[in-house]
Amino acid sequence: MNVTSSARPIRRGSLIRKAGWLAAAAMLAVAAIAPSSVAAANPQPQDNACSNIGNGDRSPDYVWTTVGASGVTAHWATDAAHFDAAHYDTVVVRVCVFDAGAGPDQGGIDLNTENDGIQLFGWSVLGYETNPCPNSDLTFGSSVDSAAVQTKKSDFIDCPADEPSAPPSSEPSSAPSTAPSTAPSTEPSTAPSTAPSTAPSTAPSTAPSTAPSSAPSAAPSTAPSTAPSTEPSTAPSTAPSSQPSTQPTGQVEGITGTPRPRVTPPSTDTLTTNAPTTGGDGWRAILVLVAAVLIGTLVASQPRRAHRKA
Repeated sequence: MNVTSSARPIRRGSLIRKAGWLAAAAMLAVAAIAPSSVAAANPQPQDNACSNIGNGDRSPDYVWTTVGASGVTAHWATDAAHFDAAHYDTVVVRVCVFDAGAGPDQGGIDLNTENDGIQLFGWSVLGYETNPCPNSDLTFGSSVDSAAVQTKKSDFIDCPADEPSAPPSSEPSSAPSTAPSTAPSTEPSTAPSTAPSTAPSTAPSTAPSTAPSSAPSAAPSTAPSTAPSTEPSTAPSTAPSSQPSTQPTGQVEGITGTPRPRVTPPSTDTLTTNAPTTGGDGWRAILVLVAAVLIGTLVASQPRRAHRKA
């Protein structure tokens, strides 16, 4: 049977449409299952962060806060025992400036930021034009959480005091106020006040007070007090106490061992189910949009089936 020339474009168009459907499906699949990317640091104002930081227990071994001329900095531990940066790429960071005076509490948040252990929130993000310290009404705090670790909060800190001036207030004097005198106030006397006596006050006695006795008080005895016995108290036995058995019994002992302890798996109730916070994944939306446009084009260009002539 011969294939007409009009059938060839139809088959070619069908292949193109199939490729279009496959491309749209692949875009949607990538957008759905691709891992989240790490967004660049992007702190934003959020006063609700103060409620998160202000309440609950403190965990200074996980999170701590510092204040400087540029703003408030949140720090957190990234080792395996804390936020485990080797296995979790992103965290959520919050800071807050608490005002005990007339001003409001002002906070900031950074979503899906890199788990690198440090994040600065500038004063402008927290509602201040410049550094408000020193100010006895202000205190500061921060918090961090991730997909694996629930929110941990720092201790509260106060405004740092004024930094001291590096140069001294007055130049020190290198010269002493009074020149020291090199000459002693009084000449020492080289002659002793009293001539020492070279003769002893009393002549020593060279004779002993009592002549020692050269004879012993009692003559020593050369004979022992008791004659030793040369014979043993009991004759030793040369025969063994019992005859050892050289015949095997023919019995096989069973193998014994210590049973291994049964290991109980951890309860699944303790596993954290928090999902990582996404951010900076605009490419997913672009993929979905392109796939939607492609699907719409394929549906709109669906060819009509030609009716067979009788």
